[in-house]
This record gives sequence, structure tokens and C-alpha cells, in this order.
Amino acid sequence: MDEPETITLKPSGPNRWKLVTPDHTNATLDDAAVVDGQFVSGDPWTPTVQERVRRVLAEAGARIAASRLLRVRPRSSGELRERLGRRFPKEAVDRAVDALVRSGAVDDARLADDLAEQLGEVRPHGREAIRDRLERAKLGAELLEDALDAHAPSTGESERAVEAARAQLRRLQALSLTPDAMRRRMFGVLARRGFDAETAAEAVQRVLGAPEDEAF
Repeated sequence: MDEPETITLKPSGPNRWKLVTPDHTNATLDDAAVVDGQFVSGDPWTPTVQERVRRVLAEAGARIAASRLLRVRPRSSGELRERLGRRFPKEAVDRAVDALVRSGAVDDARLADDLAEQLGEVRPHGREAIRDRLERAKLGAELLEDALDAHAPSTGESERAVEAARAQLRRLQALSLTPDAMRRRMFGVLARRGFDAETAAEAVQRVLGAPEDEAF
């Protein structure tokens, strides 16, 4: 009579186990995954165990992929779910992302606040440009609006444009540009940062003064 097929767990380093099954020869799991899957060397390779292995490996893969994405830059839970959902089952993605949220590694409120502060105060942009960036980060509507109101209120649009223009002035002065070229360059920067034409033109005039042909 043939021996029943079983699974084997072998230590492969700190908090690492090599899982060998009739279908896997080099699957690596951490302690948490081994506990979650309730794996024990010698367990028979039954359909129930096969399903647990499939689930746990998918979740482990989603966690690893999420960690790699977060090493590049902070991301929202929504962005992670979208990116990971292209490769892993929804259940695995949800469990991986939920664990990261519980641990604090993913914090949508903090990300919304940091992005809005960076674009509203450190490198001032127009409110709608900031809104677009937060939406692309897959942040929820309520978090998005709270962050905008805190760091880029609509009543401060003109002052943000002036601050952006002043920051550009220091850079443009080093280029020895003509007054007209400096004016055009500054206006272009403000436009690219999402300020409308009227707001950008007003900020340029406040920083550089009126053009010579309008001075009298």
C-alpha cells in the first residue's frame, strides 16, 4: 500500500520555514503563516490542507508584494488593494492590507495629511491640483477633504500662489533671465502647479511688479 502524501516543514532561518508538499518544493513561510495555516510536518496532503496552503501562500505573496511597494513610498490602503488585486485573490489582498493597517504601516489619514501639507505648504500647489493628487493616491473622500481644508483652504489660494512665485524667484534670479523671460517662466511654473491663469498672473505681478509697458 502506498504511503500517504504529506507535508514537511523545515527551518530555513530566523522566522522562516521551507514548506514542502507534493505540489511545492520551495515555498517559504514565516512563523505567522505557519500558525495561521495550522501546518504540522507529517500532515496528510488532503484537499483541506491543500486549500489552506493555497490561501496562506497567496496571503504571504500579497504581504511580500505590499512590503516592496511600501519601501518605494507610502501608499494608501486603497492603492495597495488596487495594485495587489491585479496579482492576488481578493481575500488574500484584504487580509494582507488589513494587517498592515492594524500595524500602522499603512495609515490613510497620515498619508492624506502628509501629501496635503507637502503640496499645500512646503511646495505650494493649487487646491484642485492637490485634490487630484490625493484622489490618485486612492484616499477616501472624507480624509481628502479634511486634509485639503487643513493645508490648502480655498481662501488661501492666492497666498499659496505668491509663496510658490517667491520660491521660484530665488531660483530664476540665478539664471540671469530677462524680465519678460522670468515672468513667463514663473507663470508657467504656477500653471503647472495647478493655479488658474488669473491667480498665477496676479501672483507674478505681486512678486515681480507690473510689466514695464504697464508701469505708467
